[in-house]
Amino acid sequence: MDNSYLEIKIKVNIQNLEKIENIFYKLGRFELYVEDPRYLYEENSLNLDTYFNEDEILVDGKEICTVKYYISERENVAEFLNIIKSMIQYENIEFSFETQEVIEEDWANNWKKYYHTFKIDNKVVIKPEWENYEKLDNEILINIDPGMAFGTGTHETTKLCIQMMCKYMKDGYFVYDVGTGSGILGILAAKLNARKVVAIDLDKVSVSAANYNVKLNDISNIEVIEGNLLDNMSEKGNIVVANIIAEIICDLIPDVTKVMDKDGVFIISGIIEDKVNLIKNNLDKYNMEIIDEIMENGWCAFAVKIKGNMV
Repeated sequence: MDNSYLEIKIKVNIQNLEKIENIFYKLGRFELYVEDPRYLYEENSLNLDTYFNEDEILVDGKEICTVKYYISERENVAEFLNIIKSMIQYENIEFSFETQEVIEEDWANNWKKYYHTFKIDNKVVIKPEWENYEKLDNEILINIDPGMAFGTGTHETTKLCIQMMCKYMKDGYFVYDVGTGSGILGILAAKLNARKVVAIDLDKVSVSAANYNVKLNDISNIEVIEGNLLDNMSEKGNIVVANIIAEIICDLIPDVTKVMDKDGVFIISGIIEDKVNLIKNNLDKYNMEIIDEIMENGWCAFAVKIKGNMV
């Protein structure tokens, strides 16, 4: 029997998009699909006229965007809808709200029209498997089908992690990717010539998606494991990367100090600005400090080292 999902569709002014995204992220819901008219004019989009139906995206005007989220009807949908509506109303955001039931197979196919090939820093190309792209010599190409796992590469948190990894990765590194989702960060590490990558996720759907994407990219130096954070890990890593919410990062920090090499780098993202002090305070408790940071649209990514081991 097919699983049923409820599509939640929220329309808001583009000026309030970040607030809507943050509401979902505070609830640990990252898998959002955004129809933003501004994407039609981004300079770094590839063959944009081919990918978007402009009339469809602009049906409500150039100032209105649509945020979609899919929730399994196995969850307490009514409670979730009430929480979302209450949080939006608390922010005094003007919005419209629609829902409709979709079947898993329909959902898996329909959302693909919003996800297309794109570049990060003119080096890393993220390509959904259903599109064609001719790779340039200086590019790293990652083929991806995230399925229902988090990690398309389009969200700021993933982009920031990718930028940090490109900066700090070196040939032969051992990498832990904690909360791997679709596997996109672990796959990038593998393609940046890591000796070995261990990609970990507690969610069975994510583990399945990550394994699929590893095969899709034809790489063998990565192992996908179902597990909780760094539990039962002992091999010393040169890089630990975690694109997860701030509170979980705080839980992760003690184990990072045990499995990360003394000269290693801890790359973290998924941190909204009002959680930065929480992260800094917890890092300080374990003798760790931020050596590098990037911010974009209210999201932060940090490169962290053990104090006394600055690059």
